[in-house]
Amino acid sequence: MSEALVQTRAAAARSVVKRAAMLARRIEDDIVAAGWPVGDVLGTEAELMARYDVSRAVLREAVRLVEHHRVAEMRRGPGGGLVVRAPDREGAAKALAVYLAAHGMSVADLMAARRILEPVAIALATERLTEDGIAQLRGSVEVENRESNQTRPAALPSHVHPAIAAMSLNPVLRLFLDILEELSEIYGTRPSEITRAAAIAADLRIREEHAAIVAAIIDGDVARSQRLAVEHLEGITSLLVDPSRAAGAVSPLLAREESKQAELIAERIRSDLAESRLPVGTIVGSENSLRKRYGVSRQILREAVRLLEHHGVAVMRRGPNGGLAIGEADPAAAVEAIAAYLQFREVALTDLRCVRDAIELACVDQVVDLRADPRVVQR
Repeated sequence: MSEALVQTRAAAARSVVKRAAMLARRIEDDIVAAGWPVGDVLGTEAELMARYDVSRAVLREAVRLVEHHRVAEMRRGPGGGLVVRAPDREGAAKALAVYLAAHGMSVADLMAARRILEPVAIALATERLTEDGIAQLRGSVEVENRESNQTRPAALPSHVHPAIAAMSLNPVLRLFLDILEELSEIYGTRPSEITRAAAIAADLRIREEHAAIVAAIIDGDVARSQRLAVEHLEGITSLLVDPSRAAGAVSPLLAREESKQAELIAERIRSDLAESRLPVGTIVGSENSLRKRYGVSRQILREAVRLLEHHGVAVMRRGPNGGLAIGEADPAAAVEAIAAYLQFREVALTDLRCVRDAIELACVDQVVDLRADPRVVQR
């Protein structure tokens, strides 16, 4: 095959990917403009090709991205088509996790972010607390007391923090706190990795601290509940951060058990790339060698690669010396997924501003603390 033909095919492939990403955004924008009609069929494959004036290849690539964001799904057969679905936070969580993991995210970083945002949630929860909210907070404590590590030795109490985030009535804050808690548990040391006695002691301490935080919120004591929460999260950090634990732990970021095969393969590749610690630009294998390594068809591998390219963590280079190259994760994928979820939740500008203000003020404090660092001075 001539070099010119190889370059032509590579350019055509890049064009399909770019047009598909643009089309995916158009489809999601149209869903938002229509009021997010969950359950409605937007059209069959043929109808959508005609409506958006695109090829079958471009449409199918776009549909994969829309499905990856959990915004809609293509149903086959009579009466099928692209069906609007109610997005869950998993699409946003996965996209953000992939980006953070690729940029050296640590458990300490995750916990620091939680210490920034949780006091904000506590203040809002205390201000907006109703009788039903009080009952839910107390119920979360009761559930944790029933589910102790004596019966679940591999888990930490995990009901109070989501309950507080929910009581804030700020969907942006709730999304970020839920994601941060989930990621800190994924990347942190598990109680199963410490002695059973230590795990039970940690469980007891955490449940007592959770109960104290909830009691302070119900009493309307914002300052005390915030202080208790920060101290509690500092203690959790010391439990989850293990210097001997290798970074880049394998975690279900791009796929879950019921995911399509392409997502599962994409996650396996992403995990392998993360563990390899190879620099950006390194070729890790040709299409044929990757097909053999992961035992999949050309179609499945290409679908998986498209997902990796969407997140920026890898890119398929064509040509004699081409192959799958390690890329630099792009925040755009996370931004798009989070935006889709928040648009569905119809968040208010004040909800966004609340979270942004908290993060920016904390960043200013950190920059001041690091003002003598040569890297900070240079920037």
